[in-house]
Amino acid sequence: MDLLIQGGLGNQLLQWVLASTLAAGKQREVRIDTTLMRSWSRSKRGLSQREISPLLDPADKIWHHWLLARARRRLRPLDRSTLTDVQLLAIASSEELLALTPDRLITHGTTPLLFEAPFKEQWLDVHRRLPRVRAQAGLGVHLRRGDYLNPASGFMAIPLSYYRRAIQRVFEQMPQLERRIVLFSDDPDWGQVHLNDASWELEIASGTPEEDLAAMATMRALVISNSSLSAIAAHLGESFGGLQLVICPDQWLSNPERKALGDLRKPSWISLPIQP
Repeated sequence: MDLLIQGGLGNQLLQWVLASTLAAGKQREVRIDTTLMRSWSRSKRGLSQREISPLLDPADKIWHHWLLARARRRLRPLDRSTLTDVQLLAIASSEELLALTPDRLITHGTTPLLFEAPFKEQWLDVHRRLPRVRAQAGLGVHLRRGDYLNPASGFMAIPLSYYRRAIQRVFEQMPQLERRIVLFSDDPDWGQVHLNDASWELEIASGTPEEDLAAMATMRALVISNSSLSAIAAHLGESFGGLQLVICPDQWLSNPERKALGDLRKPSWISLPIQP
């Protein structure tokens, strides 16, 4: 099974869990196609370049010509041998998803179905691969800006007011929690200026994306952004750690009608409006 890997760490892990689970059920091997990782088109649109995560250690890598893969997808949009974003988002249950037998995956993997029970073994494998970090056991906040400031990303930078209201909600629901916040962000300087407050102590995380993911998964409470990275951290923390409370924004995409990307919120999380 060929996987056209794309996106940042969060997207890569979603795609890997999906491909690995589907391949394991059919006793097949996953081969990673890295064509898109440093694509010219991302640079032209002003989006950040990517590297494949060291958490992914495939037995084999391939290099397809992306133009051929894209042409195949457009000419045969209902081709059952290729799983795309549009096809993935049309699937309503994990049972339906597991019944698929694609040869190629060209998808960001952004569906909350991947957080359901049939995929737990692959997420446990991801959790085991995470770097060892000091357990935080407090409140973590993930603030995503970076390429989300670019409309071409399909996402949006969540307003500061959401984060402040979410922090207050956590302390109201967990009054015994230490009033110390660990901020995880791709724009830590902005976060340090705008989230400083006399009501709490703010600590800035400075690890790699993999280390930040591991640290977020050790928290007792987590305020996430509309990012697959913090959504995965919340899922791992709930599944294999001591995470008790997750606050998420009530809007995930800048345009909710966009068909190529999905919303990763879980029903157990508390959704707060992004606007007061």
